[in-house]
Amino acid sequence: MAKKLDPSYRPEFAVLNGEVVSFGEAKISIMAPGLTFAATVFEGMRALLVEGVFDADLLINAALLNCVFVGLGIASFLAIVHIARVKGLILQMGE
Repeated sequence: MAKKLDPSYRPEFAVLNGEVVSFGEAKISIMAPGLTFAATVFEGMRALLVEGVFDADLLINAALLNCVFVGLGIASFLAIVHIARVKGLILQMGE
């Protein structure tokens, strides 16, 4: 059975910009890529709902970019699995 982690648990240290700092000092910038990219989704929703503007070019570009990212992810995964098989790092079923 998996050990449950206490929800109040906080680590003592974190890595911030390649440096080990105390957990309390670790802050994320509001300009972090994950946050700014996620915010664009809501900006597009706002433009559609409030202004009634829908830019199909942006949607198509985003969909194509997502296809590229998914393709790169699949290619990376398959390459890693191939390397693991060649080196014998993957266990066989029933071992």
